[in-house]
Amino acid sequence: MLPFPLPIAELTARFFEMLPTPLLTRDQLRLLKYDNVTSGKYKTNSDIGVPSVRLFDQEVKKYCYMWREGGQFSTEKYL
Repeated sequence: MLPFPLPIAELTARFFEMLPTPLLTRDQLRLLKYDNVTSGKYKTNSDIGVPSVRLFDQEVKKYCYMWREGGQFSTEKYL
């Protein structure tokens, strides 16, 4: 990851948008401008009774299988 000044990142995003599978779009860049961590100042979806469709623990398991026992990078497979 490289830090880019916003004007250069926008030019890069314009170029990437021309590719069949862009690495970065201007819309994504617009979303990256803002912090998306809750501050506690405002209510979250959970606070107003809108349940999450995906549970964090279940989603993490999908991506961390390779580091758990018997996972892709487990040393037990190679002993």
